[in-house]
Amino acid sequence: MAAVRLTGRLGGVVRPPGGRAGRILATSITVDAVGRGLFLAGSVVFFTREVGLSAAEVGAGLAIAGLVGLLAGYPVGLLADRFGARRVLVGLHIYRAFALAAYTLIESFTGFVLVGGLVAVAAGSTVPVLQTLVGDAVGAEQRVTTMGYLRAVQNAGFAVGGLLAAGAIGVDTRTAYVALILVNAASFVVSAFLVRRLPTVGSTRRAGSARALDALRDIPFLIITAGNGILQLHTTLLAVGVPLWILLHTSMPPVVVAAVFVLNTVLAVALQVPVSATATTLPGSGTAFRRAGLSLAVCCVLLVASGYQAGAVAVALLVLAVIALTFGEMLQAAAAWSAGYALAPEQRRASYLSVLGMGSSVQSMAGPVIITAVVGVGTWGLLLLAAGLMAAAEVARGVIRGRGGSL
Repeated sequence: MAAVRLTGRLGGVVRPPGGRAGRILATSITVDAVGRGLFLAGSVVFFTREVGLSAAEVGAGLAIAGLVGLLAGYPVGLLADRFGARRVLVGLHIYRAFALAAYTLIESFTGFVLVGGLVAVAAGSTVPVLQTLVGDAVGAEQRVTTMGYLRAVQNAGFAVGGLLAAGAIGVDTRTAYVALILVNAASFVVSAFLVRRLPTVGSTRRAGSARALDALRDIPFLIITAGNGILQLHTTLLAVGVPLWILLHTSMPPVVVAAVFVLNTVLAVALQVPVSATATTLPGSGTAFRRAGLSLAVCCVLLVASGYQAGAVAVALLVLAVIALTFGEMLQAAAAWSAGYALAPEQRRASYLSVLGMGSSVQSMAGPVIITAVVGVGTWGLLLLAAGLMAAAEVARGVIRGRGGSL
């Protein structure tokens, strides 16, 4: 009987929630993620070795693209509110396919910035529109767990795409890198076809232009957006902060950096769905925000401790730090999904979720500067970061409580 119960629980994680709509969306996300994993793994090498850009030019171009994505998110959200999330998401996928394919034509920094900006228009808008579509297509009780499942599938797809890209990187020719880009472009076309198969759901004409700025005027929602954006520093903490800490403040070998990313990916794929199930209500989102802040603060403290140890003890502390970071990451995502669905008016859901997504865009631009400075300071930098993360979580939780999420 115990085995039967365990199988049932695992089946709930393996099978996409949300019925037929959930299955279609999961397939679409899988195709999308594998394609993007291919591109992300080989793109920097392509831009530097084949196009001839310097590392500084790549960084500057991506920063400009990030700003374009930030500015484009809200207008695209308004379009989804007016014409329906499914229609707009299909259009975004087709647009991204052509925009991404244009990378194969660039020969200069100017071309890189131009094409990067075109790609960013869709890249900065797709997630809020997808979340809106999930909210339309899936029952209210399954929205957050469906988003959790899609995130887990996406992480797995990125990992598979990255592994597949190793072959092209090994060949190391322009033809191989161009193939990576075109395969990613084709994956967007396939994703568009799959999303097109979803039945028409939600209002095909949502809010009118007279209420277009509602989300930007909702001060409590903007505060939650800011708190959520601060908590999303976990993204840069993992990608930049932890590797720098290992290299600058511990005696651990560089190979540990790769193991950190593997551990994070495995945990996120395996546990995002059950973690998301703890935050399916507005009160649950407030609790998840608090737990996310606490988990990320614990991660910072454990990283500090690892710098004062050596050998197996230091490695064990690092592993615990990455586990705490991963739980903070999963809790933050679930809290944001739940709060977004609960607090966004149905007729303006896409524009509200686009505002919520701005926190992520700002973090992606400011995060590397903040985390690099924190690690450079050392122990006190990480401890101050821990305090800031916990404060951001408590602010978001307090606003949610004021909006009816009694805790």
